[in-house]
Amino acid sequence: MRIQTESIMHVEAKTKPAEVHITLSAAETYLLRVTLARASYIDTAPEDQEAANQFAEALLRALGGA
Repeated sequence: MRIQTESIMHVEAKTKPAEVHITLSAAETYLLRVTLARASYIDTAPEDQEAANQFAEALLRALGGA
């Protein structure tokens, strides 16, 4: 699938408290879901695999992709 979209991505990072706010278009949200699904299958250090997988699953659920 070839996705053509104008980017509306905006990332705001704060240091105190440490947090990040991301604004995405619908197409960018779809791409984030695809990226998260793929990332959960890429080699990750054994000690980080469970935490990385749980994080990706939580994000996918929040985005409606799991």
